[in-house]
Amino acid sequence: MKKNIKCIIFDNNGVLTTSNSETVDAICAKWLGVDEKAVREAIISLSPNLDRGKWSDDVFSTKVMRRLDVQKDAHEFSRVRLSGYVAKKDMQRFAKLLSRKYPLALLSNFGTGFHSANKRWRIERIIPKSRMLVSCDIGMCKPHANIYRYALKKLCSKASDVVFIDDNLDNVKAARKIGMYAILFTSLAQLKRELSRLGVRI
Repeated sequence: MKKNIKCIIFDNNGVLTTSNSETVDAICAKWLGVDEKAVREAIISLSPNLDRGKWSDDVFSTKVMRRLDVQKDAHEFSRVRLSGYVAKKDMQRFAKLLSRKYPLALLSNFGTGFHSANKRWRIERIIPKSRMLVSCDIGMCKPHANIYRYALKKLCSKASDVVFIDDNLDNVKAARKIGMYAILFTSLAQLKRELSRLGVRI
């Protein structure tokens, strides 16, 4: 199934950095002193307003703690939560290799804390800042079709020329619906196999 791929778009959490379920939920639960499942449910239910840029990280932290009946410093909770997203060095090295052959982009659901957290991740070493599309900056979130259309327009790409990589099945299905080739990420080895099937030079 060789394709003429001209652009590769990466998700962030769960692909280039760790996801909530991998590291963040446990760190937050420990700091808050509550059950990890309760933290996960609160974060998932309240994240849309954070990711669309309607709430700052500290407002989001306040809302999460209120939901969990915890009274602690919201700014400190924001710092703790953001510290839990850790760069996946093997994935970032692989993406860097791909960047020598293909234009890369980022399409991430994330709040305003993305930019401070990226001082640690330094994704701009792999993907130019002009091609980092973060939901809080554009007021749209995956898996809504409009954010994918926005990305294609911004990147001057046709859907059929793009591979989109995400660890969330709903996001992958949405990308496929508008004509992108999309891969559900589970591991680096699996990603390499999937990209090879599409004719991506690795």
